[in-house]
Amino acid sequence: MKNKELFLILSIFIFCIFLISFVSSEKMLTSDAGVQYDDNILKEFGKAKLNQSINDSEINQTSIRVIIYLKDYSETDAILSNFSEDEIWHIVDRNVSSRIGAIINEEGFYKLIQDERIDKIYYDFPVRQYNFNPKIKFWPIFGFILIILLMIYFIVKWLNKKIR
Repeated sequence: MKNKELFLILSIFIFCIFLISFVSSEKMLTSDAGVQYDDNILKEFGKAKLNQSINDSEINQTSIRVIIYLKDYSETDAILSNFSEDEIWHIVDRNVSSRIGAIINEEGFYKLIQDERIDKIYYDFPVRQYNFNPKIKFWPIFGFILIILLMIYFIVKWLNKKIR
């Protein structure tokens, strides 16, 4: 009986971990050219437009920071030469890997996802020291899983006593 209980508890624990990781992962979309991009990019452009319309300001070019993964690093200059300074700027190229960081506006983003030389584009989330605390996100989830597992354990134990 103990093996069944242990198996059940471990199975549910693994399922909960899988479910949490599945729900919290970013969603990647794919353009017609085969470029994968983070859906948070579109969300950020949408937020910026909404904020501008609420504040009754002119809708001008909004920009966000992205990380661009290239299929072939040797084509970096050729790719970037297709963009104006209004479309992509503050380019960070570390010459270490096949990725570059940049600030890009919406027009430049749509132009970028149509370039077959690009592999993936991720939204570069801003990290601020004053509000970044990984413990805040981890402990409630861990506590929730622990409570669920304990409830399941006691339910299984209670059912085993009823069956005997």
